[in-house]
Amino acid sequence: APCKKPDSSVYRQALRRLDVPPGHSVAFEDSENGLRAALGAEIPTIVTPNIFTATQDFSGAAQVVPSLADVTLAQIESWCDFSLRVSPTSAS
Repeated sequence: APCKKPDSSVYRQALRRLDVPPGHSVAFEDSENGLRAALGAEIPTIVTPNIFTATQDFSGAAQVVPSLADVTLAQIESWCDFSLRVSPTSAS
């Protein structure tokens, strides 16, 4: 079983199982430990802090936003510096 965050093994295992490279994925986290785990797996990370994590250090995050409610795919792509690609067969 994977170790607890900030160990990146849970992310690395997910990438392996999905056969997705880190540069074609994005993580959404709400804590510094989660951010460190995702960054340890080289996954661009968007952070949405909560009341308990708002004062934590989110250095290295692609973006820190208070909510994902109004976030668009275009914003995520620009923050993470990649295009999320969907193959025609997986779009159905």
